[in-house]
Amino acid sequence: MYNFKKLKGEDIKYISDNSVLKKDKDYINISVVLTNKRLILLDYPSGVNNYEEVLRTSRNVEYNREKEPILIVNLTDIDHIENEEFEKYVLKDGNYFYLQDDELRSKLY
Repeated sequence: MYNFKKLKGEDIKYISDNSVLKKDKDYINISVVLTNKRLILLDYPSGVNNYEEVLRTSRNVEYNREKEPILIVNLTDIDHIENEEFEKYVLKDGNYFYLQDDELRSKLY
């Protein structure tokens, strides 16, 4: 399950649970939701310093965890995408992130 709210007039165009985000030398398996307005990267909340999440998952009850947004980018904020081993998504403010998802780029353009 995903924990985010759609904006008014927002339609989901693509969902993937097989995306990989590169952070320094680490690789994180994440989910990606592409809408007609935003690109949303989601992952499970970290248990570190998140006591509410630890309590919910440590009880001996079945609990369906929800993926939370770790990054929300308006599509208009993406300046360009550089094709590398991991595609580099460069934002207009100069920030960037590396993401590997074979279908996502074709859905963006």
